[in-house]
Amino acid sequence: MEYDVPEKLALLIDKAEAFTELRDKCIKSPFGFRRAKNCAVKRSYFLRKFWGGVYDLYPELLGKNMEYLSNKQKIIIVQEGEK
Repeated sequence: MEYDVPEKLALLIDKAEAFTELRDKCIKSPFGFRRAKNCAVKRSYFLRKFWGGVYDLYPELLGKNMEYLSNKQKIIIVQEGEK
């Protein structure tokens, strides 16, 4: 089953992904530890906001194994053994 994700929530996970990429680049640069740490904290914040918004929108998904499809902007339920 697929669940649509509103644009407002999709923007949050896009920001989290951007901070993941930035964190990886900061780690490779000299003296980039502090920036990498800040990126990791912001990534966690946006992921928490995203999944919190998903659970507010679809409370029946709480406790289910899910995956976000960024190209379709949808959440799908993943059955055991499908990953």
